[in-house]
Amino acid sequence: VIEALTAKNAELSSTRRGRKVPEELMSRDKMTTAFAAKESFTPHKAGKPGVTSLAVSFDTSTDSELVLTGGVDKDVLLTSGKAGKKFTTLTKMVGHEKEVTAVAFHPSDIGTVFSASADSTVRVWNGDASKGYQNKVSFTHHDMEVSGLTVHPTGSYLVSASKDGSWSFLDVVRGTDCC
Repeated sequence: VIEALTAKNAELSSTRRGRKVPEELMSRDKMTTAFAAKESFTPHKAGKPGVTSLAVSFDTSTDSELVLTGGVDKDVLLTSGKAGKKFTTLTKMVGHEKEVTAVAFHPSDIGTVFSASADSTVRVWNGDASKGYQNKVSFTHHDMEVSGLTVHPTGSYLVSASKDGSWSFLDVVRGTDCC
């Protein structure tokens, strides 16, 4: 584990050092006027509206933006920005029992996403928007609400934090506590 983390750190650090800010980068002043909302909608159930978490990625195979949201309604939804208001509900069969508190995309595998919930679980989902998603593994290491999660750049490890004051370093590939 330490070797994999160290190797990824060296790879990422070598590309970051000495980089200059691109000249074509938009200034802060221009940025405030250049962007406007293209569309606004409420993807989660109307009975319990509320998006509690959000992650954005880009699928190069379909050339589309992907938006992953978690909600008060206990659902995790995947939306394709170029496909309009088409949603894939990841939590149809096996879902969270309480509101979703965090969502994340895998750094290199668009077919793998993660969710965390007030039900004290972290879930790993595999699939795609056309065929649906399956809950690959559920982690139940916390005694209270999972308040956050982050994915290591290798994509093999996940760290979750809980309101019980604990955190877990999880091995996504094996589906176990890492250390």
